Amino acid sequence: MPFDTKTTLELIKGGLFNAEETWKAYLEQNPPWQQTAMTLTGPLLVANVLLSLIFSRLVGGYNAFGHQSGWFTSLALGLLLGAFTVTITAIVFNFMAGIFKGRPDFSRAFAAISLAVIPGWVASAVAAIIPYLGVMLALAGGILSLVYMYRLMPMALHVPQEKRVIHFVLALAVIIICNMVMGAVLGMTGAFGGSDYAV
Repeated sequence: MPFDTKTTLELIKGGLFNAEETWKAYLEQNPPWQQTAMTLTGPLLVANVLLSLIFSRLVGGYNAFGHQSGWFTSLALGLLLGAFTVTITAIVFNFMAGIFKGRPDFSRAFAAISLAVIPGWVASAVAAIIPYLGVMLALAGGILSLVYMYRLMPMALHVPQEKRVIHFVLALAVIIICNMVMGAVLGMTGAFGGSDYAV
């Protein structure tokens, strides 16, 4: 499955300006997770991490990995954590869907997560251009991504209406714990120069 720049840009644009229709159209295709990773998740993650690093170092804007880490360390760490977070989030939401009478489907869960993170990752890259206020933009993008995730998961995994809140809250709690463990394993506060990374 070759990389298609046009499809990637259309998905990102749709995820920002025409979210609901983009979600429905993409989920209706039932793409395998590998296709989503190649078409959307991978390119978006690489662009987010690279642009955040470049812009933050050029103009001093917000970057989740701070300025104390070296270029290669920040790049590797950003890509690793991004891939880990998307994957573990899809796994947890998918597993929880089975518990709460939804229809588990990892590829659809992965697609939903990848669509949901569009505003958060785009905002994070743009925030690196804006000194001081960039963190607020990144925070707003992150909150919007959480809202999108809440709306997308039931659509992707057919979680019943009455189970949606508990499914979302419990899955999110497990994901936060997993990210904290990952952060501890990687030694965020010590081995990587005391960066200001926060999950």
